[in-house]
Amino acid sequence: SEGPTTYARLVNDFYLNIDLVKAHKNRLKILERRLTEQAGQAETQGKRISILNVGCGPAIEIVRFIRNSQLCERCDFHLIDFNAETIEYARQAIEAATRETGRSPSFKYTQKSVHSLLKRSSSKKETSERQYDFVYCAGLFDYLSDRVCQRLLDLFCDWTNIGGSVMATNVHPDNPTRLIMEHVIDWHLIHRTMKDLASLSPPQYSKFVFDDDTHMNVFMEISVSEIE
Repeated sequence: SEGPTTYARLVNDFYLNIDLVKAHKNRLKILERRLTEQAGQAETQGKRISILNVGCGPAIEIVRFIRNSQLCERCDFHLIDFNAETIEYARQAIEAATRETGRSPSFKYTQKSVHSLLKRSSSKKETSERQYDFVYCAGLFDYLSDRVCQRLLDLFCDWTNIGGSVMATNVHPDNPTRLIMEHVIDWHLIHRTMKDLASLSPPQYSKFVFDDDTHMNVFMEISVSEIE
């Protein structure tokens, strides 16, 4: 409960308890759990795992993963974001977590825009270089058109090793605070249903679509397999 006045604290409390904020907290838990599962599979196979996070933001789920699981030491992370300050914030938070825990996953940070990523998709040589076991993009699709999302998913799948997976998220259109977000705080999202998100996936791969318990977050995980 924060704010300089009673009214400010009431408004702050209201927004911190809307379904979309609860959904965001759920998303962090789901992503952390997925990282743990991926690293656990790598440990079972006696190998390291390469993970790409596009639109990393503050990378809270990675910081929590480092603090909560020694399995993080199985991971080689590559974080991409368009904003230099965001990348620096994530770097500092991650370095603090590694210092405090003594754990040592490897990290690479890249400042790059969606436009720059999509320019690479025009080069078949570059897009066919499979190098990651798990690629995820959480929150970015809420601001991108169907066409751009489809191109990004194609690119992510091209970068993913056979047997790996790609995950993307989106906010569901049943968001009950949509009008408040748009007309009070000028926060506009591109909402998608499970069917909408599934339609963006490359058709040659199987996918699994699910939501969180608020039904506000839609998740899609694509299994990258050999194409017959």
